[in-house]
Amino acid sequence: MKSFSAWCWRFYWKSQKRIVPGLRNSQYLYYDKLRSLLSSETRWLEVGCGHQLFAPWMKVDERQLVSSVEFAAGIDYHLDSLKQNGTMPNILRGDIHAAPFSDRSFNLVAANMVVEHLDKPEAALAEIYRILRPGGLFIFHTTNYRNAPVFLAAKLPQTLKNRIIGFLENRKEEDIFPVRYRINTVADVRRQAIAAGFEVMELCLANSSAETVALGPVVILELLFIRLLETARLAKYRSNIVAILRKSMLAPEQV
Repeated sequence: MKSFSAWCWRFYWKSQKRIVPGLRNSQYLYYDKLRSLLSSETRWLEVGCGHQLFAPWMKVDERQLVSSVEFAAGIDYHLDSLKQNGTMPNILRGDIHAAPFSDRSFNLVAANMVVEHLDKPEAALAEIYRILRPGGLFIFHTTNYRNAPVFLAAKLPQTLKNRIIGFLENRKEEDIFPVRYRINTVADVRRQAIAAGFEVMELCLANSSAETVALGPVVILELLFIRLLETARLAKYRSNIVAILRKSMLAPEQV
């Protein structure tokens, strides 16, 4: 089984280079954007930090970012995941819909593949706005509901979806959470961000690595689809969104 898996990955990398040269996992795009916003004076809150901040192969990158800021903390509702987090120096079990932080506690909030799980993104955005300092930034990475595979996956029963994700991504069922897709289009991000008082600084639509690597040659079909989405005309259907929102420098003081 391991030898077949290794063959699938070799086949994938060769195919990707030929069909979609230069394609990167969207985790790297998010990482690059986040890194550009951090400094030695940053007070950073990671929402939904769980047991890792980025993809499993990016542990060194995680540690470098955390060590580069003044203060870093993570919040997650799932205690078992938090117990496995070995990167964030400050972690707290809590709900971002009712964040247990004082007004203007942070100048940067980030969320990696989290907002698609939120029951009430409007309430979460309001809380993030509250705990950010004037001029503070909220950056998040999520899936795009207008992408065909994402749209189709959203229609599947959760039990079946868990099995498919477990097979394709080699993830345990306890690490797969229900998705809501309530802030997962460019239009939804703009509308809800503006309603919460944010300025939309950047909205980037990007493709990511193929998901069907474990299916061997079938991955070619997915790569051809991704190549099609690389055209500017079809950019709105790419698989991932990276958004950067800004709290106005003129935001009134909270009372």
